[in-house]
This record gives sequence, structure tokens and C-alpha cells, in this order.
Amino acid sequence: MKKLMVLLWLSFALVGCTVNGLKGLAESPDVKVDGVRLAKLSFTSADAILSLRVRNPNSFTIPLRGLDYALSLNNVSVAKGSLQKSINLSARQTRVVEIPVSFKIIELIQTVPSIVRSRDFTYQLKGNTHFPFINIPFSRVGRVGK
Repeated sequence: MKKLMVLLWLSFALVGCTVNGLKGLAESPDVKVDGVRLAKLSFTSADAILSLRVRNPNSFTIPLRGLDYALSLNNVSVAKGSLQKSINLSARQTRVVEIPVSFKIIELIQTVPSIVRSRDFTYQLKGNTHFPFINIPFSRVGRVGK
């Protein structure tokens, strides 16, 4: 289950990715970024909706009851969000899942020049996934670029 959640959130930083599941028991879903749309913009923040196309390759339903996350780029917190509704990823089905994302404009502006200059960045994605009877924390650190 932990690999499943890492995969869902890793897709925020990378376009389309897959992670091997638990061999013989469960496979991780295939996740691709379907789109992003701006919902609200102010001088200090921006709210967007991230659409993920999620395919469950398993023969059973995956019951997600919510999640929360935070994204940092080059050790600067730039986005956070939470999904407060239940989603059942049906067996062998593809579904679009919309995740709200809030960006801090000032932190993003501070981070972008260093990313542009170096052409790479590190990211950290962490949070909790909510399943029936259990919350599973996740954390993913990586580097994009050079």
C-alpha cells in the first residue's frame, strides 16, 4: 500500500510514472498527469486542480478515503493540499482523480530562478493517505534535471 501512495504523489513532480507493486499480491496503479487548471489566483497564493488519470491493474478495488500532502522544491515549501472525499479505484478500471493544490506564490517565485539557472531541482513530497481503519504516511525525495 505504501508504494501505491508514493506512486500517486510522485506523479505531482513527474509526468507519468509507474512503480512496481508487491509481486504476486498487488500491482501499483499507473498514474499520468491529465491536466492542471487554475481555480483561484491572488497576490499571495494560487489554487489549482491537478487531474490524474489513474488505472488500477488489480482484480480488486482500492478504497482511498482521502489524503493530504506537501511539496517542497529545493527545500522550500511551495504547495500543499488535501483531498477530503472517498474514492474507490475499481478493479482494472481507469479513472480521473482531481486533487486540489495550493501554491504559495512568494515561495515559488523564490525557487524558480535557482531552478532555471541550474536546470535541475530536488523535490520532497510527503503526506498521509487515508484508508479505512488506517492512515499511511508517505515521503518521496528525488532530483529532476542534470
